Amino acid sequence: FPKEEVGGSFSSSFKETFNETFNENLLVMKQWKVDQEVTHLMIPRDTIVDGVHIGKYIANMRDMKKKKDAGKNVLLTNQQISVLDKEGMVWGGVNDVKWHMQF
Repeated sequence: FPKEEVGGSFSSSFKETFNETFNENLLVMKQWKVDQEVTHLMIPRDTIVDGVHIGKYIANMRDMKKKKDAGKNVLLTNQQISVLDKEGMVWGGVNDVKWHMQF
């Protein structure tokens, strides 16, 4: 994934490609949840589904959100964050999941 752009914006074609990839990978994430019989997106980093490195993609989404929260310009939108939240995204990683499972 591209690094966030500092002091500028991304081209419209770049955003379009990112959005298309997001939508395609969202379908893969949903299928992974069904296959694993889980309600969360705590996908192991080394997971590959149908040739898609979905675990790395999830890790990149976490990283982008962290940068967005810090005020950086990234491609991940608030709408996409909401979609991931509804799908059970765990933004804090493995430790966050372990903590939630205790309660």
